[in-house]
Amino acid sequence: MKDGIGSQANLDEATAGWKVAEGRYQDAIEEVRNRQSLLTLRRTELELAKQALTDSTLTAPLSGRVRERHATPGQFLGTGAPVVTIVKVNPLRLRLSIPQREASAVKVGLTVRVLLEGDPQPYAGRVSRISPAIEESSRTLSIEAEIANPTGVLRPGAFANAEVVTESTQVAILLPETALASFAGVDKVFVVAAGKAAERRVTLGRRHDGQVEVLTGLKVGEFVVTVPGNLIDGETVTTTGAGGQL
Repeated sequence: MKDGIGSQANLDEATAGWKVAEGRYQDAIEEVRNRQSLLTLRRTELELAKQALTDSTLTAPLSGRVRERHATPGQFLGTGAPVVTIVKVNPLRLRLSIPQREASAVKVGLTVRVLLEGDPQPYAGRVSRISPAIEESSRTLSIEAEIANPTGVLRPGAFANAEVVTESTQVAILLPETALASFAGVDKVFVVAAGKAAERRVTLGRRHDGQVEVLTGLKVGEFVVTVPGNLIDGETVTTTGAGGQL
């Protein structure tokens, strides 16, 4: 080589080396692209596997207990087919029908006392929802109450008697059910006034343990015949231990 000029052979050798290096570079780029495509494919497969795992796992939309199973392990189910029936046990929702004459006193948040047949323990709840309209067929107002049931002692589907406490300070007039004389849908009692029986038409409220609440028709302090039998209005009576003072 003279004056910085090499031979043709050196040039050809360098050119050949450059082409080899260029080919290897292109091969490396192509390999990177292939690996990137493979990585994208594997990521897609991973997401599909995750989704399949999610689809194979059943998650309850609420806390409760399994009431009924509709499928067995390994059984094929179509989209939307039920697997189990879950019952929410806490709190419980109680549906009540309130007579129209008492509907105006019912408000959301009022206390509800619940009694179950065979269970002397009362349970407390709150009015949570009130229907906007009166049922025309029964003339009653439908309401819902939430009853706390942390121990699960109350069973969903059970029949219960309930009382909505509209005014806790109000004095209630209670009579034994034997004091009632009912005929053709009219409830009456007999009070003792000046030694004679006086017929009073009454409006009744709640009933519990053989007693009935009198909403209208009686006053505190009046004597009531507890077992009227065939007593008629105006008949002379004698006050004994069979009567009671309100």
